Amino acid sequence: MRTVFLSFSGLIRRLVDGTVRQDQLDAGIFYFGCVREYVFDPSGHPEEYDDLKAACRREDGTLDGDLAASVHARIVAALRSAETDGRAAYRLVDEERTYAVLNALLAKQDLPQLTEMPPTDRLQNLEVRRVLSSLRVPIDVICW
Repeated sequence: MRTVFLSFSGLIRRLVDGTVRQDQLDAGIFYFGCVREYVFDPSGHPEEYDDLKAACRREDGTLDGDLAASVHARIVAALRSAETDGRAAYRLVDEERTYAVLNALLAKQDLPQLTEMPPTDRLQNLEVRRVLSSLRVPIDVICW
């Protein structure tokens, strides 16, 4: 089963709780809501950095810096490979994500494209999950 990752913060949480396996990460298709720079350097972008810090807290509430660094390194390594293989796309700072870009990513991987789309081209995570699950293809969508 292939996995489409639509949420950087969702991926962080899933890596920390162990519900995303390394093989899913290694073969994943990535189209996050945040821009590339946020993913590669979340410390410069408070919202994404807060998501990483929040997910990597110990039971006593303190930050597990080693876990945060490890999770971030795994994501960056997977993204570098995905970029090389044509499995990653990013929006620009002043743009929204679009179904057209996601469809192009799916097509590059010989996966079915979304044919049923809402009236807006602005990509909506839950709608992507709903449409892909209706296609009955082996694709999991991580969207939060």
